[in-house]
Amino acid sequence: MLSWQARHGWPKLQIAGQIRAEYGTTGQWIGFVVLQLMLFSVGASVLWIVASSGPGGAPVALQSRGTLRWIMLDGVLVTSALTVPVALPVLPAGVLACSPWSGPAEVQRESVGWPHLVAIVAAAYQSLPPSHGRPVIYATNYGEAGVIDRYGPPLGLPHTC
Repeated sequence: MLSWQARHGWPKLQIAGQIRAEYGTTGQWIGFVVLQLMLFSVGASVLWIVASSGPGGAPVALQSRGTLRWIMLDGVLVTSALTVPVALPVLPAGVLACSPWSGPAEVQRESVGWPHLVAIVAAAYQSLPPSHGRPVIYATNYGEAGVIDRYGPPLGLPHTC
């Protein structure tokens, strides 16, 4: 992997720099941390924080007796269930757009309509006459490039640049 990165101009470092430039403010960092805690679930995050500062979060929960154990385990289950619509595509696009999960579920909102997008790109690509040479598909972000690489080959599309 390192040799490939070196031969290709360290693309991981380039994209890390672009992400840092786009999302590098203090407010965006705080939002990122909050989003990670939401995706991981508040209950599991508490256990994770306990684990990193002492004898271990999950063992503490599992070794606890009675009510405390069930409160901790229920907290993980309930908060995990509440974050499912943020972490997984379980809601239809229209429902997601009008739900409280719309903001944190940015990745899912951006993925709505991807197969249709790729079909449009494929139609445009196929309509080009051979006299134009070998066309190249240029995507404006890694999400678009990824979806074209994922859904495009069966439609005759080359990999993106």
